[in-house]
Amino acid sequence: MTQLKAKGFPDAQIIIKDQRYRVSIANYTDKQEATKQRDLLATQLGQSDIWIMLH
Repeated sequence: MTQLKAKGFPDAQIIIKDQRYRVSIANYTDKQEATKQRDLLATQLGQSDIWIMLH
């Protein structure tokens, strides 16, 4: 989380649910915008396993 915040993701947070830890880097109210940002972040971070979670 600290590394993500240092890389410019000030909203990074840890979400604990059902004994699982998830790292959230952003929140969006619109699924289309979340999908667009996910694709950009996957490229920017070099991660292909970024996903969108509805909660």
